[in-house]
Amino acid sequence: MSARTSSSALTTALAVLALLSSFGCQTATAASNTSSVTAAATTTTTAAVGKSKPKSALPTIFVAPFSTDSSPEYGWIGDGMALALTVRLHKSNQVNYLSLRQVAAAIKSDNIDKRMLHTPQIAARLGKLLGADYAVVSSYKAAWPNITFVVRIVDVAQAKVVQTFNRKGHLQDLPNLEADLARQLMQWKQLDRLPIKAGEFGTANLYAWRQLVLGQYILWSQSLSPAQPAMLPQEAVRTALSHFEQALMYDPAFAQAWADRAIAHALLGESKQALEAVG
Repeated sequence: MSARTSSSALTTALAVLALLSSFGCQTATAASNTSSVTAAATTTTTAAVGKSKPKSALPTIFVAPFSTDSSPEYGWIGDGMALALTVRLHKSNQVNYLSLRQVAAAIKSDNIDKRMLHTPQIAARLGKLLGADYAVVSSYKAAWPNITFVVRIVDVAQAKVVQTFNRKGHLQDLPNLEADLARQLMQWKQLDRLPIKAGEFGTANLYAWRQLVLGQYILWSQSLSPAQPAMLPQEAVRTALSHFEQALMYDPAFAQAWADRAIAHALLGESKQALEAVG
């Protein structure tokens, strides 16, 4: 129980409010069953949101999904790394950050090829759409057992790479690789000097992380679909829910997976299960 109600970055409030504000959609059976879940969520809003930042004084940064031409089985890593680094930016009081969902919506609306996101020109184009100052982009190559990242920080106004760093390691060591990339990102403008540990985005378990990203991708891709902008197919939500449940099997203390499990139950109109997931 304490794992679910801890003061993690993703609390009940953000999780369930994302149901309507971020996804902007619901399944046919969910409309009349989300109010009680949302009411329970609002009790923890303050802890989740934290201090507001004066936007005029701080740079706005976003992390784009990492691009790759590697085997599809490694495709989840691009979204997973972007999500983890975005969560770390959220914890900084020295930048404004854009959520990965905002970035994904802009990519889709402007029909940007995700495979080209690592190029300065495409990164700058996306950054201008988002009103950002800097873009963090990367390409990676994965072939068991190794993976190599080339990360670039792009000045959006100039469409110019201002910082590049590389990292190579073992695929099983992805949580530590992400922490290494985070250290280099934070050192770039000396954003924060707090110790950076593997798994601070919620889990250091590689398999739990993978299942979470797979589930989130299903919900995001469905909710951004122009074919059904206001309705998520229940089958898709059930599949996503299965991924979140598998994530919790690998790491029962993974707060993000509990939050996303609650979202999935709420989308299905299962308010009791949603409340249990966040309770």
